[in-house]
Amino acid sequence: MNSRRDKRFHARKAERLKQIASLREGGRLSEALATARRLAKANAGHADVHNALGLVLQRLGRFREATVAFRHALSLHSGLADIHYNLARALHQSGALEDAEASFRAALVLSPNDVEILSGCAICNMQMHRTERAIAYAEQAARLAPNDLEVRLVQVRTLIAGDRPEMALESACMLVEAAPDNPIYLTVCGQASLAAGDTRTARQHLEAARQIKPDDAHILSLLGRVNIAEGNVEAARANFRQAISIRPEMAALYADLASLGGEGLEPADADRLRGILDTGDASVVDGAELHLALAAMHRAWGNLKEGFAHTLRGNALKRQLFDYDVNVAIRDMEGAAKACDASFVSRLAGAGSRSQRPIFVVGMPRSGTTLVEQILANHDDVHGAGELMLLPRLIRASQAEAPEGMRTARFYTDLSAGRADALAASYLAELDSLCPDLSRVVDKLPGNYLYLGFIAACFPEATIVECRRDPLDTCLSCFETNFTHGHAYTYDMGELGRYYQAYDRLMRHWHEIFPNRIHIVQYEKLVAESESTTACLLAACGLSWQDACLEFHRASRPVFTASASQVRRPLYRASVGRAQQLEDQLAPLAAALTTA
Repeated sequence: MNSRRDKRFHARKAERLKQIASLREGGRLSEALATARRLAKANAGHADVHNALGLVLQRLGRFREATVAFRHALSLHSGLADIHYNLARALHQSGALEDAEASFRAALVLSPNDVEILSGCAICNMQMHRTERAIAYAEQAARLAPNDLEVRLVQVRTLIAGDRPEMALESACMLVEAAPDNPIYLTVCGQASLAAGDTRTARQHLEAARQIKPDDAHILSLLGRVNIAEGNVEAARANFRQAISIRPEMAALYADLASLGGEGLEPADADRLRGILDTGDASVVDGAELHLALAAMHRAWGNLKEGFAHTLRGNALKRQLFDYDVNVAIRDMEGAAKACDASFVSRLAGAGSRSQRPIFVVGMPRSGTTLVEQILANHDDVHGAGELMLLPRLIRASQAEAPEGMRTARFYTDLSAGRADALAASYLAELDSLCPDLSRVVDKLPGNYLYLGFIAACFPEATIVECRRDPLDTCLSCFETNFTHGHAYTYDMGELGRYYQAYDRLMRHWHEIFPNRIHIVQYEKLVAESESTTACLLAACGLSWQDACLEFHRASRPVFTASASQVRRPLYRASVGRAQQLEDQLAPLAAALTTA
């Protein structure tokens, strides 16, 4: 009898669950919710019923209530991967990224080959700026389901976030080839092309996507960034303004618009963003973007102190998204200096290449590296290649695994003359494929300062330029920049100060063991004495004087860094000594820069 009763009970429950699912999928959400609540009340001890309630709440956009239902379901039965996955999605939709990632991982333990769960892990880690982890999850999913286009889409997005544009573009092109009229695939292919430095192809894909979805704010924002890269400021401003009219709550659009100056921004824009913050409903991710957008707007209007107050709040939130330890980076720099001593230089004597083709421009972010590249690239014999990830990629591919904080030291310790020859040859071959025509190529990756031991020893005829700027101005500019990729040390003043000190010690070491090999361009001197400083720079590179180098702001070449809009203007003094205007606010940073 009991068995028969149990069967009837489970049959009725299954019928009710099926009804709830049908109502939910049919969009009759009020009925679905009422039915799910009644069933949950009558079957309080059944995990599948509370899971069904959570799914309805999730569809209604009531994500926090949905997480309560899913957690209750898991308290009754913790061994169901589907419920862990549903909880992870609800947490992700509510902006609780750390908890969402933990729930995705719990689901993955129970179902390790589920590509949707792997993709969820990838997306969460990408949004928390844990890009290496995100790429690993996405690649695992892609291996399991190589023909699943949505899995491939996640992989492309993680590769873009991880600053691997060439790999991203290869996968993105496969998406467009498989579904040429899919606006999402066209958009991500445009984004990957932009990240790879190809604005023409980026525009083609984005315009094709716009034909299909003319009112998509994301497509318009990317077109705006293409226009910024190409120097079309008014067109970019129009793109961002149109995108804001479609998605007025999208904070990044206001920051993009503010990067072009105060024109086009309205007080109502700031009121709108403050209104969103005042609701108290913004997630950590959204809160960070809202504050940083308000900071950019106030800076554009000249309200430096109010802007800095928003920078502080936004950076404190953004810092929560990074799984980062500045001590690892500091150990890496200290290890590089220790490994590159006089014996290292002797060991590699005669290795590498005597090519004069590369011009390496290094320095802290926001120290003037983009400006120096733009000046050089206006010379008839020079190609500006931008921030090439070429050297770090070749080094990464050639070295054995090493613990964090020891990777660069291990590279130098293991580097033999034969391996140095191969690396130098590979580097030059790829440089030739990028620009076969001009005699000199600028590699302006600021972070190549880690590899100056290799560069100076193995490219003895290449030019190395270090960009220097007042430390407090440099760090303030870093602190106020909402970087697209990496630079986690810039969101906390204490960490930023310690990082800068480690950078400064490493550069002093390079100057000591490679005397007279590194030409310094001091930003303040370049602004005050542009002609003489430019003449010295050209002479250090072995280039003849050309007046066009002083007209760098008229160059038509695309620029992709955070300074893209600034280098479209003639040299200006407003950025020199700007930290003095925020002396009180920057006291923690000043202290970190002077602490031994």
